[in-house]
Amino acid sequence: MNDDAGGTVGATADPTPGGTTARTGTNGGHRLGAAGEPAEFSEIAPGRMICVWGSAGAPGRSVIARDLAAEWQGRALLVDADTRHPCQAQLLGVGQESSALIALARRINTGRTDTQAGNLLEETHGFRLLAGMNTGSRWREIPGAVADAMWPLLRCEASIVVVDCAAEAEHEDSVLERDALTLSAVGAADKVVVVGRGGPVGVRRLLTQLEIAGALGVVVGKIVITRAPTQDRPAVQRILEQRGFTDVTFVRADKAYVEAEYRGTTLREVAPRSGARADMRRLAAEL
Repeated sequence: MNDDAGGTVGATADPTPGGTTARTGTNGGHRLGAAGEPAEFSEIAPGRMICVWGSAGAPGRSVIARDLAAEWQGRALLVDADTRHPCQAQLLGVGQESSALIALARRINTGRTDTQAGNLLEETHGFRLLAGMNTGSRWREIPGAVADAMWPLLRCEASIVVVDCAAEAEHEDSVLERDALTLSAVGAADKVVVVGRGGPVGVRRLLTQLEIAGALGVVVGKIVITRAPTQDRPAVQRILEQRGFTDVTFVRADKAYVEAEYRGTTLREVAPRSGARADMRRLAAEL
């Protein structure tokens, strides 16, 4: 395990998302009411939606999304909405012959009035997964209007919906069409988390992504920096503060991430007492 300590700047930990009392779990695809009885679909209070976005250069966005869902055991739904390099099914060791995300989009697109996502979700590692596209080339099958209709349905399936979004999103019409799902998600989210990697190149890419977010009108609620050595963190913090970003959390590097990927599981299961796991628990509490 790497000895670099994780840390947070400008955030106060809270044991439940948004500082509210967490809702109860699920039962056969339906959320449970206060007394543990299945609630009717129309009566379910929408869950919170947290989008995990990030810069190019593999800063660990999908791993952060995966491990956040794992920290919210029994309460979270993880949605793989990456239209470029979807990978959650592989990270979690889940077989994927077809795309649950595309199947939900088709239900919406055909105008089914009884559309629900429950039977498309897979229970895995203590949370639920809506598997993404089996190839990023299928992005045309989810136009913006269909994407917009997805989120209210998915919010009714869990207390917390974690959405793994595609990296980047250029502010150009020719590219925005491909990024329609990402832009729809960050626009609907209660909080947008942007993940960047430590080091000069990683920070430069993160700053570019933050500029893009600003140009698109996306409000960034939290920045997560991965793989930043302890001695570099004050400088990274100052750079971000100079641009108005004060809510920053650092997640340290750990060899357990490689083991988790090869085993198709989560950091919580591979290294429950590691420093990186402690960082993820802190991040989950802050969100």
